[in-house]
Amino acid sequence: MDAETGEERWRRQRQESSNWGSPVVWTNSLRSEVITSGKTIRSYDPASGDLLWELNFGLSGISSSPVGSGDLLVVGHAGRNGAGMMAVKAGGSGDISLTNGQTSNEWVAWSLKEGPGRASPLVYDGYVYLLGGRGGMLTCLDAQTGEVAYRERLRGAGAFWASPWVSGGKLFCPDEAGKTFVLQPGPEFKLLATNELPADRNDRFWATAAIGDGTLFVRSSSAVYAIGEDK
Repeated sequence: MDAETGEERWRRQRQESSNWGSPVVWTNSLRSEVITSGKTIRSYDPASGDLLWELNFGLSGISSSPVGSGDLLVVGHAGRNGAGMMAVKAGGSGDISLTNGQTSNEWVAWSLKEGPGRASPLVYDGYVYLLGGRGGMLTCLDAQTGEVAYRERLRGAGAFWASPWVSGGKLFCPDEAGKTFVLQPGPEFKLLATNELPADRNDRFWATAAIGDGTLFVRSSSAVYAIGEDK
């Protein structure tokens, strides 16, 4: 829709079952694309709605959102219906699905049989970070190859539903109880600190934090926190 008037610009029907990952705009070196997830990952031209490419993912009920970084798009899922993750290269056209047991092709850089839970993946400085749902697991992958750099359990962590973020060169991983684990990004696991909000023990932090004007906004099931420097 037109952001100024609300007038509909275009509409495209999608044959999909329920999914919860948000559509995202992926701006790479070639173009901008609107990416939607589902059993089929689809890319649309933002101006016209024309389908640019599609990729048979094979899993429905996706909870995490696709993430684009530079010329690489990462999309994945882990749940009762299965798990998997793929990295798509910029410039694809038509049906770019893997076939006949392939794990990569001209437009799919790599694919894995593991994927993120409800927390969306984070791509930063050449690595992909995945938070497991329950159990406090953090996985770091090489963004170009999909190879595991490390997989570590964050001690004392509850379930991860909210997505991680990077700020000031540090990786922040929030759990559902209000703890945020701060790590050094890179191929080696290095925990720097653990921050904890003074929340009620029955409170739950399921929403992803928002950052604006130097302030971090965190929402729990009963409160909103604004964290920043005194002004």
